Amino acid sequence: MRKHSLLITAPIVFLLLVLFMSAPSYGGEVRGVTSDTIRMGHIADMTGPTADTEKFLAEGVKNYFQYVNSEGGINGRKVKVIFEDDRYSVPGALAAFKKLVYRDGIFALIGAGSTGGTTSLFRHIAKEKTPMFNYPVSDIIYIPPKRYIFGHGLTSQDEVRTIYHYILNVLNDKNPKIAIVYPDTEYGKYGRDAARERSKKFGLKLHEEVLSIGALDATSQVLTLKRISPDYIILHGPPAFAGAVMRDGKKLGLSVKLFIATYFAADDVTVRMAGRASEKFIGTSNVCTWYDKSPGAERMRGITQKLNPDIPGSHYGRLYTLGWLASVVMTEGMKSAGNDLNSESMVEALESINDLDTKGLCGPIGFGPGDRQGMKYTKFFKADVEHKAIVPITDWIRYVRE
Repeated sequence: MRKHSLLITAPIVFLLLVLFMSAPSYGGEVRGVTSDTIRMGHIADMTGPTADTEKFLAEGVKNYFQYVNSEGGINGRKVKVIFEDDRYSVPGALAAFKKLVYRDGIFALIGAGSTGGTTSLFRHIAKEKTPMFNYPVSDIIYIPPKRYIFGHGLTSQDEVRTIYHYILNVLNDKNPKIAIVYPDTEYGKYGRDAARERSKKFGLKLHEEVLSIGALDATSQVLTLKRISPDYIILHGPPAFAGAVMRDGKKLGLSVKLFIATYFAADDVTVRMAGRASEKFIGTSNVCTWYDKSPGAERMRGITQKLNPDIPGSHYGRLYTLGWLASVVMTEGMKSAGNDLNSESMVEALESINDLDTKGLCGPIGFGPGDRQGMKYTKFFKADVEHKAIVPITDWIRYVRE
């Protein structure tokens, strides 16, 4: 019996050896890259508490790469983007990343949409050498620099510091009473800590209110704010969150000089949600809005409307521009990396981007071996209640971290 088994096994082993030796070698292959395709992943909140705005990130990415593919792709390769929903949670971000890398075999990633989700991926990104373009969330994304992680725009801490600069130096209010409303998340706490640091630096008192990131009612917080009577309220959360504070503020007679939003809520969507309650609303953003008159925005609108002629412009939020820009930058990197596209050539290509002109979609973009924060400019906007939008009140302002 044993001799018979050996006689059967020998030809099988020989056949396997022949098949192995005749098969093409995969040693030089790159995950997610073939002769005609580049597979990419995108992670954002599509059904969770911030889906009302993060859905626009995915739409911007989808439409931009659809346009790229219609123009022939990148160095002859078409881009396939696989979208995953992390529901604004750390477990969701981890599950999405593992699926994208181990099952779908992506080459590069855009996202995730939350601070906690992003930081949870750091060691996995490094281990798998996955080039990642991240949406602006926190200083920890950029400091210290991480080889495979690139980002765009000011962090939540940068934006809070910029707001303090605007109040003290542009509005010339030297002794303002400031309050901040923030969610009890990593993103929220980073913004809160920046406000604490700025208040201490300038000898100001800070009042803090916590509001659930998915809240639609802020009655309790507004009643407390009404007693405190701050001059300025920093809204550090998504549009629905900010809209709730302003709507309930108007209903309950809260009087302030200004509501000032960080980038998440500095959006047309916020004005649509708050309506007349947004009359004293301004915000800071690192990208322009859908209706901006810059050449870059006009081109974005033209391409988007050609791809989706039945969707009105009023549908799109400002984060659509952010998703579009993330795709622009990744495309520039992949083009520059050439035909020999791999993790290391992609990193080197992104590092070589210097003063990329987006024709007004944002300020100049540039990276370097020790610099992963691609854009260091912001712009202030105010509510245009009649048109349910935000409009710029400053030009692009360069931010210098102190």
